[in-house]
Amino acid sequence: MGTNLPDLISAGSDVNLTPMGHGRGSHLCGVAFTVLIWAAGGCDGKSTSHSGGGGSTADAAVEHLDAGAGTGGSGAGGTGTGGLGAGGAAVGGAGASGSGGGGNGGRGGAGSGGNGGGGNGQTRSCPGYVAPMGTPCRSSAECFGSICTATPSPPGCGFQSQPMRLCNGDVDCANGGFCQPAKTKAPCATGPDIVCVPRCTATSCAAGERCGADGHCEVFPCAEGFGCPAGRTCAPTRTGVDINGCAVSSCATDGWACSLAHTHCDPMAKNGVDAHGCAPDTCDTGAFTCGANRACGAPGDVNGCHCTSDAACGVNTRCDAATGLCAVKSCAGDTDCDCGVCINQTCQPGLWACQMQAA
Repeated sequence: MGTNLPDLISAGSDVNLTPMGHGRGSHLCGVAFTVLIWAAGGCDGKSTSHSGGGGSTADAAVEHLDAGAGTGGSGAGGTGTGGLGAGGAAVGGAGASGSGGGGNGGRGGAGSGGNGGGGNGQTRSCPGYVAPMGTPCRSSAECFGSICTATPSPPGCGFQSQPMRLCNGDVDCANGGFCQPAKTKAPCATGPDIVCVPRCTATSCAAGERCGADGHCEVFPCAEGFGCPAGRTCAPTRTGVDINGCAVSSCATDGWACSLAHTHCDPMAKNGVDAHGCAPDTCDTGAFTCGANRACGAPGDVNGCHCTSDAACGVNTRCDAATGLCAVKSCAGDTDCDCGVCINQTCQPGLWACQMQAA
């Protein structure tokens, strides 16, 4: 009579609990059980929440008295497997990120206990990261018939259809129209459809074209009156001109003004020159001032500045003394990264996705 229930529990004894009355609070379900670990809970469909310690490294049989649904506390890690539950549902708490998540509790009836969370299985996307569409992946080995990529291309074509032929010659077209390939083709088709095209008018041709005397739209050369768009100059004899004869305007010869901040006209500059000949201002001339945690001197960026510490770099990047630039941080696992995941031994803002490649 002097032995109480906790003493029996700690001794691992068989305890036979028999009904003591008919009131809701006066019985313990009349269940004979072997108690190895005390699990608190009532028989009236309610359960008490407990802090989980995570799965242990060895299996532990747990019999749960709970007949209702309860929520476990937060676990701190481990890899053990919970035992069989004899009562109702109980859900293990979420484990802390890093070394492991908490184990799941037993589920109703003869439900099985859950597994402790794995160490690096939890993924952590960096703030603002938008994952590409598709099945999340870390390598192409996880993809079936596709590749794992962070920058997917447009969906590929499984079946490539043949173009339609709506005419065989000009005689098949009404009102003096022409039988010719359309200017665009349907997605995944092997070529453009053959269609009847009406004779052009002064307003029916596309931008950069004009209506020719034969009724076909033709290229409109800038030397014959086509106006080149902003940033381009009519210079048909230069290399790299477009079909209308327009070339990118040069700041040195065409009067193009370098309007971007911290740039000047210098087509012969070694670094960062754009198509117009505008080059970045550099710190060695005094036209540019290096920011915090940066200094002027080679090696460095296009402004002549190099990083002096990791504080100059952003998330998942570190200062590379060899180049003077911030480089993507290398890693062996997710926890080596500031956020995101480790893929191909470099820190990435989030998981990639399986994507079919365009044909």
